[in-house]
Amino acid sequence: MMRISRGHGFVLVAMLLISVILLVSGLGIMSAQASRYAASAVISEGLQARNAALSGLEDVRVKLAKDVKFPPRKSKDRGQSKFAYSEDLSTDPEVSYSVVVDYGLEREVNVPSRFEPFRWGIYRITVSGYVGPRNEPIAQSLIYAEYDIGSGAFIRFEDRGSL
Repeated sequence: MMRISRGHGFVLVAMLLISVILLVSGLGIMSAQASRYAASAVISEGLQARNAALSGLEDVRVKLAKDVKFPPRKSKDRGQSKFAYSEDLSTDPEVSYSVVVDYGLEREVNVPSRFEPFRWGIYRITVSGYVGPRNEPIAQSLIYAEYDIGSGAFIRFEDRGSL
């Protein structure tokens, strides 16, 4: 006759409980790792958007340094004081920026010895960098700067964050 040992039943239940504990902890570690991967992708896209905004800020700085007629003032007679433009940097992924130059604080002084009026004051510049379509971006970064017309340098720079 066979004898049934009581110790075998306890070992079976203990192994079942240990297996369940290991399964639950393994699933928890896997879900935490998946959220880390998703967070690293978002950080990468946020950095791309910030770099696109910085690229737009450098672009407007170069245009202000090279062209005395930038930004165009055709609309100033109609009471408008802002000029905006945008540029696409790449298509895969779609990366772009848009620039708004507010020249409402600019003043002009007529100097008899100069051909054109002397400009002084500041430009308020807002640059948005986008990853993805501009109407529904995956990531967006906003930079605000103030540009001194007289010295040709930025006097204030503010990173207003990312989306």
